[in-house]
Amino acid sequence: MIVTPCSSNISVGGCRFRSPDRASKNRIVPPSHVLHFFNLPTECGEDDVWRVFQGKAAANGENAGGGNSGGVDSNNNSDSNNSLPSSIKLFPRFDGSRTLSGLAVFPSAEAATNALALHNHTLIPRRCPQQQQEQGGEGGGREQRPHTFKLCFSVQQDKIE
Repeated sequence: MIVTPCSSNISVGGCRFRSPDRASKNRIVPPSHVLHFFNLPTECGEDDVWRVFQGKAAANGENAGGGNSGGVDSNNNSDSNNSLPSSIKLFPRFDGSRTLSGLAVFPSAEAATNALALHNHTLIPRRCPQQQQEQGGEGGGREQRPHTFKLCFSVQQDKIE
């Protein structure tokens, strides 16, 4: 079995639905027009989140895994344009936090679902792509493991603004 950042072997007690106690901790949220994103490096800003949804923020600076995966032509496909959010809100960073999170609002639940399918588990470098360009490439020595940008439907639909 090939293990990727988005899959794991649950045959040995890892299933979150196996016991009633574990299942009660799950938050099942129906699809909505708002996505909660998390695990974004603290150096990133709203522009970098936009770049993720445009498919331009993979770990190697190329489009690898996020964005237009599966051979989608970004120049001639209305679905890729429909999966862009209408607004993005970053939550305030708390002292000691290593990652950022926030909300992305889409025109419809369908657009949010498309964006989740296209961009969930996109690899984000520790230094965001825009910072790499400004500082002239990678630089700085050792390479750090990228963050895995994660998305889920949000329960905070009424608190956006």
